[in-house]
Order: sequence, then C-alpha cells, then structure tokens
Amino acid sequence: MMRSSLAIVMLMPVFVFGQDQTVQEKIKAFKACDTEVCALSESVKIAELFVETDHMDQAQEWLNYAKKIHRGKSRDSISYFINSLQSEIFYYTELYQFGQHEAEKGIECAKILKDSAFLADAHFFKGINQIEMKLLAPAERDLHLSEKYYPRDVGKHVRTIIGKAYIYNNLAQIKLQLKQLDSAFFYNRKVYALAKTGKNYRGIVNGEQTFGLIYAEKQQADSAAHYLTRSLNSAIKYGMEDVATINCAYLMKVHLGDSEKVRQYYQKGLDFIGNHEINNTYKRYFYAEALAVLKKMGDKDQVSQLQEKIIAVNEQTNGRANRYLQNIMERYMTNENKLLNARINELDQERDIRILQLLAALFGFLVLLFVAIFFRRKNKLQRLLLDQKSEISQDLHDDIGSELSSILINTNLLIKNFDTNDKQKLLLDKIAQTGTEISERLNTFIWSLHTENNHVSHFCEYVHRYGSKLLDGSGVAFRFSQAIQGVEARPLDGYFRKNLFFCIKETINNAVKHSGATEISVTIGSPNRKGLQIVVSDNGSGASQTNQFGNGLRNVQKRISSLRGTVKYQEAYGLTVIFSVPFPTR
Repeated sequence: MMRSSLAIVMLMPVFVFGQDQTVQEKIKAFKACDTEVCALSESVKIAELFVETDHMDQAQEWLNYAKKIHRGKSRDSISYFINSLQSEIFYYTELYQFGQHEAEKGIECAKILKDSAFLADAHFFKGINQIEMKLLAPAERDLHLSEKYYPRDVGKHVRTIIGKAYIYNNLAQIKLQLKQLDSAFFYNRKVYALAKTGKNYRGIVNGEQTFGLIYAEKQQADSAAHYLTRSLNSAIKYGMEDVATINCAYLMKVHLGDSEKVRQYYQKGLDFIGNHEINNTYKRYFYAEALAVLKKMGDKDQVSQLQEKIIAVNEQTNGRANRYLQNIMERYMTNENKLLNARINELDQERDIRILQLLAALFGFLVLLFVAIFFRRKNKLQRLLLDQKSEISQDLHDDIGSELSSILINTNLLIKNFDTNDKQKLLLDKIAQTGTEISERLNTFIWSLHTENNHVSHFCEYVHRYGSKLLDGSGVAFRFSQAIQGVEARPLDGYFRKNLFFCIKETINNAVKHSGATEISVTIGSPNRKGLQIVVSDNGSGASQTNQFGNGLRNVQKRISSLRGTVKYQEAYGLTVIFSVPFPTR
C-alpha cells in the first residue's frame, strides 16, 4: 500500500537561483538600510531566503535578529511575518508542536490586523503542522478556514503569502491518508488546474505525483506508474530534484515485482541525493521507503547500507532539533526577564508619581508615613516578581530540562540499536511519552502566563479538556462537572492556576497508574463563593493511596499549602481527594 506524499513538497519554491549571489545581494541591501524599518524588513527577507534554500540555522539567526529589532513592540504586518516564518522554520526542523503554537500566535495577530490574507496564511501553517502530528481532523478544519479566508487579491508583502494551490494540495493529502480517494482526486484536480493555469511548475509536478498515489491506493498499478513517471520527468525538467527523489521511492513500490526496475529507480534516487542538495526530510523519506521495498526483496547488503544512511540523517536532524529546543528555552527566559524588568520600571514610575502627589498634599510626619508604606508595598511587589522569576527558571530547568535530557539519551540508544525489534519499540514509546509530557508541561506553563485565561470558567474548561484528552481511548471513563454559579468571571492569577492544576493532574495520573480504576470523576465547585473546592474520585482499589503518590504527594501538599488551602483523602469504594483553596487576594 502506498503512503501519502509529504505535505512539505508544496512549500518549497518554484524556482532555482544562484544562492550565494542572491544572499550577497540581500545582505548588501540590508547593510545599505538607514532606518530601523528597512533593516527589519530586509532581515525578514534574508531569513525567508535561507528557508527556501533549506539553510534553517542561518534562517533562524536572521529571524532572531529581526525579533531583536522589532522587540515585539507592536502588532503589525512585520509582527505577523515573524510568527509565520518561525512556524515554517519549526515545520522544516520537525518541531511541529512549536510550529503549531507560532501559527496560533499568527492567527491572533491576523485577527487584530483584520487581514484575511494573513488569516489564510496562518491557518495553513497551523494545518500542515497538525498533519505531521497526525491530527488530521483539526488539520482539515484549519485548511478549510485557510480556503475560506483566502482573498481574491493577496497583494504584495515583505514575506510570500501561501498560494491557494498549496491549500488544495494538502487537503488532497489528508483525503489520501484517510483513504477518501474520490475527495483526494477532486482536490488534486483543482491543484493541477491552478498549477497549469498559473504556470506553477512545482504544482504541476506534485499534482502528477498525487494522481499517481491515488491510483496506487486504488491498486491500478499501470495508471499509478504512468503519472509517477510523468511527475519524475517533470521534476527533472524543472530542476526539482527533491520531488524527483521521492518519486523514485514511489516508483520502486509500484514496480515491486520487477527487480530490475526497482534497482533502476533506487540507483536514480541515490544519484539525485549524491549530486544535488536534498533536504534531510526528503532523504530520510526516500531511504525509509526504499528500505521497505528492499527488505521485501531480501537484499540484505542494501538494507544494511540504508540503515546506516538513515542513522546518519537522524543524527543530523536530532542535533539540529536539540539546538532549536535550547534556543526556545533561552528565548522564553529572555522574554520573562523583559516582562519582569518592564513591570519593575512601571512600579518605579508609579512610585515617582505618588511621591509627588504626597509631597504636594501632606507635610512632615504624614509624608514620611505614606512614603514608608509605599516603599514597603513596592518591596513586597518586587519580591513577588523575583519569586515568580525564580519559579519560572526552576520549572524550565527541572521539568523541561530533565525531560529533554531523557529524550536525547533514549534517542542515542535508539540510533545505536537501529534494528526493528521490541527494544526499539520500547524506546520509541518512551520517547513519545516523554515528548508528550514536555508538550503538556510547556502548554500549561504558557497557559498560566496568559492573562486572557484567568477566569474560573477558563480554569474549569482547561481541566475538563485535559482529563478528556488524557483518558480518551484508555478504557477509563472520565466524568466532569462544575458548580461555579456566581464566580465564573472571578479572576485567578497564573501562580494560583498553575499550582492548582498540577495538583489535579498529579491526582488523576496517580489514579490512572495505580488504582486500577475504570472511572475517574472531577467536580469543581464554590460552596461559599470564597474559594474553590475540587473533588477528584475514582472507583479503584483505594488501598495505600498515600504511598502510591510518593514524591507526588509531597509536591501536592506543598503546592496546596502555598495557596493557603487544604487537601483531604477519603476511602470508600475507591479514593476521593478533596482540595479546598481560598481565592487569591493579591
């Protein structure tokens, strides 16, 4: 059975140029800038140029420079292009969750700017990152939104806006993965028509390729071979060696029964990789598909060589991904320091204004009294800000840093033991679990910083969504209810929300891992409207629950104590944990 083609193929440029000369021209234009606006737009253009030529390290460096110039001081078109370009860089470096997050920031920026072209562009990048995470239903929704918002006239911008043919191509790829072949054919026919009308050569090449994949899924080998060969010849004609390389892998699968043709297309794919600069994603995809075919043919020598090639590509990709993850952590730390410094500056300005008001209205003892109170309040706020800064640093180091180390260790073990066996599968599962945990922790961290998510109703929604997602497909039923009438709009600061959520999360995870429960329920209420009461119960064994928590219990008690709350445990047909916390007063 034929796998669907990479969504990445529709993102690469439709032209080939002299890279060094073009880069030098762009850098020359950048150096000639005499205004900040000029330097900002030129640095974005240079970053995009490096993305188009698959030099992601240089692209990230220039994008970071653009961010430094822009400093996030306004929501303008450049602000959107920075989010869009960062999402695309994350996509090409296979950091799809981060790419989705940047696309979501782009959507918010586009809404503020009320620009439909930006909205279409941002929903497209969110969709393609979701495709790679196998979130096909959400991806399809975002691609349809991209199609909906796409304007009649895109206009000219500093950064290239995605073409409509790209939207249809990725919709065709989704339908192909879902085995909805008639729909895939419908969208691909649209892609092909637009590509031919607009002389979009890459669109033509990929349209022919997708027709071939559709016919392959229909088990119509002759038609599949016809279109894939056309796509291969077109790719060679237009200098698109990356797509040509992938086509060789597809043709190997189509001609699986003909060993001579299989080896012919295998060698041709290797020639493309050896003679041209091919993206690592394309290399790995070609090697993986070729490996599957050659294994079926029993060619042990070639299989061994391909495994070594895949290991080499994975090492390079993992190294790049690690650099980007470190860059992300450093950037978040820098942003937090900027926020704290900005807040301290605001407090300093407030102090000066109030001192002037006090000096104008009061004398002697009253002046000294109010100044002392003011400084005391200022010092308390400063201590609070410094405590939050320290907590953020500790969370990033202890949680994300240790988990990333685990990923790297297990990845190295996997590379050294590449043969497909039970050990490899176990390591893959462990990596996937750790990666998911990192994503959840990072999402919770970001969520706790967003001021627009600070109401009781938002908190309930977040807990409900987390529990439903965690237990979906696990065989454990999840029940959620809330009784928050009168306090729905009560604000909760990030510190309160984060610590209370981690307590609920620890309790649910403990029940899933240790109790043998088939049902877990969470109820959030406010009996006296002075605080929240959260009841987490399960129908599990209910035995020695405190021991099952281990370090988790100490962390829960510490977090609840920091919120001036209490936690109780009751055993009756399972375990019930009751958290009672007053609303924050600061």
